[in-house]
Amino acid sequence: MWGNISALAAVLGFCLPSVLLSCPIFLFPSLDLPLLKGQETAKIKLFSIRSGFVWQEEPFQIDQLDENGGISFPKEKEVSKKIGENDRLVFSANSFGRKKPDYLDFPCKASVVYEIIDYLDQKQANYLIFCHEAFDSKGIKRQAPLFSKEDNILFSPNYSFQFNKNNQLLFDQIALGEGKKRALAAFFSNMAIFADVKGFFSVLFGPREIQSKIVTMAGGDVGVNTNLSFFLKMLFFKINLSLSTDVSFYNDSVYLPMVLYFPVDAKKYLHPTSGLLYHWALAEKFQEEMTVSMPEFSAATFTKEANNKDVIAKFCQKKYCDFSFGLTKPSPLVMSFRLDKELVASGFYPIFVDDIEKFNQVSGWGLTSFGKARHAGFLFSTVGLGEGYYSWSFWINALPEPNSKITSCPYPISLRSFLVDKNNR
Repeated sequence: MWGNISALAAVLGFCLPSVLLSCPIFLFPSLDLPLLKGQETAKIKLFSIRSGFVWQEEPFQIDQLDENGGISFPKEKEVSKKIGENDRLVFSANSFGRKKPDYLDFPCKASVVYEIIDYLDQKQANYLIFCHEAFDSKGIKRQAPLFSKEDNILFSPNYSFQFNKNNQLLFDQIALGEGKKRALAAFFSNMAIFADVKGFFSVLFGPREIQSKIVTMAGGDVGVNTNLSFFLKMLFFKINLSLSTDVSFYNDSVYLPMVLYFPVDAKKYLHPTSGLLYHWALAEKFQEEMTVSMPEFSAATFTKEANNKDVIAKFCQKKYCDFSFGLTKPSPLVMSFRLDKELVASGFYPIFVDDIEKFNQVSGWGLTSFGKARHAGFLFSTVGLGEGYYSWSFWINALPEPNSKITSCPYPISLRSFLVDKNNR
């Protein structure tokens, strides 16, 4: 019997123009899978129906989350053997198969089944099944990227991501494409924080003052999770500014849910020219076609209070605001941000900086770039922030084809649960 129908596309939300099958699917037991809470993880399996109406087991992973939604990274002995309320189930949108016909038996003796329907193609689905007996999964192909600790590089079929060995919030290079077609797209990222303090002097913090490192890393069948710490000592305030994030790497995307602690009321201490800038060098062949869906930096607005109402009207929905930047050829790369509307109203949102050299001429920050390569980036104004914690999400999508269909991150689905009858159908 069918029941508990929920459209998760609305719940999970719209992130940015991304590409078909370029995002993972997230399910949360407390919200989406109440019938599986407390059940043994070994008895929960994901299946699709492939050619010839044959059941095929698909890989998925269970991420244990803490009370704040961060990945908990438990030790092997501490991994729960039952589905918890704070868990996150993750699997690839590439696991979709055909929808089950009424006459087809389930692949195991089942009691609870969730049919997960492709929201963009209602004829496709896969099935999360609670089987009566646990059994070993054989022949499942792991879909997570591979990490080379020696070279500090993550490899996936669609991209490679090399961390900066001294500051792992930054990357040394991102290469895009499959096999021999893979090409360098962006390299030598950098971060700068500029504090223009009222009644004091201005200070620029660069890579030497900003520290970040991978604290923990754990791989699963679908993705690789890491925890990054970020620390900056602001001596003139005698306070610490901290940022931390769990970074999840999948075969075709990277997910960074960011959390920033700002230690003071910025309006009392900082001029409007204060902010945070994340920038990188663009490979020449990737400079030809770019798409920008966010405010763009200009000299006219840099030293003035931004008109946040115009930004909200253009980029926000009821609760959230979406911003994106994309390289369209030869291999697409899309970066996107999702922020609470209240945070955007305070003036904190990404502003696209087309060229760091032009930015230097206006801002006077004195940033350095690598050789003759063109540097672009995102500027965040911090002057409107009060003391406290702020969070937002950031996605990077390495897209397999330039002309793929548009979707969102996480991948949108609809979900139905039902109890299996005595004939196992």
